[in-house]
Amino acid sequence: MDGTGNRATGSSSNGDRGPRGFAKIVYVSRNPKDTAVSFYHFLKGFDFSMFGVHNDFANSTFPEFYKYYMQGKCDYGEYWAHQVDFWERRHWKNMLFVKYEDMKKDLKGEIRRVANFLGKNLSEEKIDKIVEATTFSSMKRNNTVNYTSMKAGRTQDATPFMRKGYRNTSI
Repeated sequence: MDGTGNRATGSSSNGDRGPRGFAKIVYVSRNPKDTAVSFYHFLKGFDFSMFGVHNDFANSTFPEFYKYYMQGKCDYGEYWAHQVDFWERRHWKNMLFVKYEDMKKDLKGEIRRVANFLGKNLSEEKIDKIVEATTFSSMKRNNTVNYTSMKAGRTQDATPFMRKGYRNTSI
């Protein structure tokens, strides 16, 4: 909450579980291969046994994981169904569809676009501060967003949550 009664939340759920009514939705889409590589490394770093859950992908290779990922047999369902669900809503007045790749190309422009969508009139100084705070390198150093403090369930050899931040990444 920002003192105005406005709230922000993050979610990886599909549109059926998303907010309804007057809520504004900023949906960030990312290339399927890059999303899969990121999710693969995220899952490999967790030991869910303490929660009574088996991590099917803890010892899998990327090709094994990718096959299941594209078939929708991982958390959050099938990638394309998730994307299409939000893509079809991109013209709704309470929906803004943002591409990760566009943020990498022009972060300042995308921040302006999100601010405009949210009805926020921000000064250039404020936009510059947001740009600096939301660069990959800045977020990687920020313990409130990089999951460094999340010790429960993480394995000793887990890759960092904020790994590379590149487009078209490799394993």
